[in-house]
Amino acid sequence: MDTARMVGMGAAQRRAMAEAEGKKLPKHVKDMDSEQLGDLVASTLDFCVKHYGSIPTNPELIKMAQKALSELNVQGDLMEREKDIAKIVDVLLEEDAA
Repeated sequence: MDTARMVGMGAAQRRAMAEAEGKKLPKHVKDMDSEQLGDLVASTLDFCVKHYGSIPTNPELIKMAQKALSELNVQGDLMEREKDIAKIVDVLLEEDAA
């Protein structure tokens, strides 16, 4: 299965989970709250580790997460949130190492 299709499937699951919880997905990257951004980063990081066996660089992670957002019709460029994403990745990796 190709990466784009797998990311699309993950996006569909993410959309279904948000709807089941009564949450609306933001229309734009800038409108994502810290919980939504954290969930996106964590699930994308998990996806990359499970399917590629390694932790991606932040630019690779952002590229994969951007594909998922595109599938969810969320507009905007995740690079605008690069600093926030880097902080989330650092926290996740610190927790994993502990």
